[in-house]
Amino acid sequence: MPEQMDQDFNRSRDFDRDWIRNTVYNLLLEYESNALMSDHLELWILVHVWNFTYKVFNDIEEVKVVRGESCSLSSSTRKIIKEPFLQ
Repeated sequence: MPEQMDQDFNRSRDFDRDWIRNTVYNLLLEYESNALMSDHLELWILVHVWNFTYKVFNDIEEVKVVRGESCSLSSSTRKIIKEPFLQ
């Protein structure tokens, strides 16, 4: 039976509930396939696990999720500072 929010979805009203439902559904898929029991590379974990965390902020316009090493300004600054010493 469809939920009320499926009939009349309102992003500002229903986003959190929709995110919870989708996250639980997708984590159950990973759990039931025993995928979470295996060792994985970092990229697999970013795509299959952390992705849910990133999506929780999709309804907040002021928040932008940036992934990867290049997203860290302090890391980039350290690399620039260290670069002359590596030559």
